Amino acid sequence: MNVDHRPDAGRRRTLQAGFVAAAAITSSQAPTPAVAKDPPRPRRLTPFVVPLALPPVKQTVAALSPATGEQPCAGEARRVPHQIWDSPQRYYELDVGPGTHSFHPEMPPQTIWGYDRIFPGPTFVERYGTPAVVRIHNNLRADANGPGTPQITTHLHNLHCASISDGFPVDFYPGTNEPGLFRDHHYPHSCAGGDEREALGTLWYHDHCLFFTAANVYRGLAGFYLLFDHIDTGNENDPSPAALRLPSGVGKYDIPLMISDPRIDASGYLLYDQFENDGHLGNVFCVNGKISPYFKVERRKYRFRMLNASLARFYEFYLCTSTGASQPFDYIANDGNLLPAPLRNERKVALAPAERGEIVVDFSAWPVGTKLYLVNRLAQTDGRGPAQGVGNPRGADGLLT
Repeated sequence: MNVDHRPDAGRRRTLQAGFVAAAAITSSQAPTPAVAKDPPRPRRLTPFVVPLALPPVKQTVAALSPATGEQPCAGEARRVPHQIWDSPQRYYELDVGPGTHSFHPEMPPQTIWGYDRIFPGPTFVERYGTPAVVRIHNNLRADANGPGTPQITTHLHNLHCASISDGFPVDFYPGTNEPGLFRDHHYPHSCAGGDEREALGTLWYHDHCLFFTAANVYRGLAGFYLLFDHIDTGNENDPSPAALRLPSGVGKYDIPLMISDPRIDASGYLLYDQFENDGHLGNVFCVNGKISPYFKVERRKYRFRMLNASLARFYEFYLCTSTGASQPFDYIANDGNLLPAPLRNERKVALAPAERGEIVVDFSAWPVGTKLYLVNRLAQTDGRGPAQGVGNPRGADGLLT
């Protein structure tokens, strides 16, 4: 991540993406975040020692075998025929299974469940008007232990598609102790009613199995799915007068940020109570599966797609200097929809679970060597939601202490 062979490679600064649980981690440089009373106490971890992990962009395959179609094919999990069948132009295969993941170098490796066995899963980059089929293999063992269930159904959150490809909660298919069943999802990549105002850009896919959605997502079954069109083209140098020319290059200047709050014990292992029905609250903060990572940026504009993938926690994010002073940015989209016009000089992004918010930050505004922190200032001690009126009582530039 730190290698740059361009002539201006030295003109870099660091954005410290600091999601810090106050009970667990402190930093003499980082502003104090909101304090939540989240038992148990985790082990003390050193912040900002691991780089931000950027999920790989998912690559297509030339064809699927057996061939996909409107009718179920040999070996496919039970389903009815696709209600809509636009001839797919792109094909993918996802392997759902266990994988080994490191949340932090000072924690032991953990077994997670992941799409392609990684957390987060790979990022899809697609376009409106180009139908695709995603074949999702369930290679979780039927006798898997721990929270969650090896039965899966994958929901592409917010996509406009027919119900058979929606991944609704009761449409699950089992894991086995042999090579797993698969399900073909047909994604037409068309706007609802043909209305371009219904276009969505930042979506995410996750397991949606009845009664086990929270546990399966907690174990790692989630990833980004990005859609582009003639307005949000994915090319910041697009000459078209309709193009917004937003910062481009997924994983380079267009950065997905999946934010979650796992709960870890004093030994560094994940905890989850399947029978806790008032909402799971964690005690550390992760970005793209890493606890308190850092991200080095160039002196230019970046697009950040922020997803609240926590199970019950709400957030209020601020971009702060080491003194706690909040910094401005442009707010351009919410829940996948581009706003009619960007909100300039915003200082807060509030996100409920599963909500997305997109911002553009111009790092040329700060001197080389500046450290900025992405800080949550919303205290929450109840899994059913934050207390009414809880936030930052001292205003945008204050610090909770």
